[in-house]
Amino acid sequence: MKRGETQTITTPTVQALNQMPGCRAFRMNAGKWKVRNGWVHGAEEGTADVIGWIWGRFFAIETKTPEGDLKPKQIEFLAKVNADGGIGFCARSPAEAVQRLMGWPN
Repeated sequence: MKRGETQTITTPTVQALNQMPGCRAFRMNAGKWKVRNGWVHGAEEGTADVIGWIWGRFFAIETKTPEGDLKPKQIEFLAKVNADGGIGFCARSPAEAVQRLMGWPN
């Protein structure tokens, strides 16, 4: 994910979701990156940018700019979340993420 995408979509999405009753959202970092003395390993590649729960139901949201495309591993991750009874989708703005989660029963 590009730094601008994190600042303009992902971080505001987490902040907006955490204002919703019954909702708790967390930022995820996937993959690995080099640091001074080795490597830091984040979540599995393809893991959604935002995970959490709403009224006890797990959700995973991949955030993208309007021009951004989902990678195959991201599509696979969201499909697994949905197949296992969670809520998985791609949101292109904080408002879209909030709107899509607002419809879930409490």
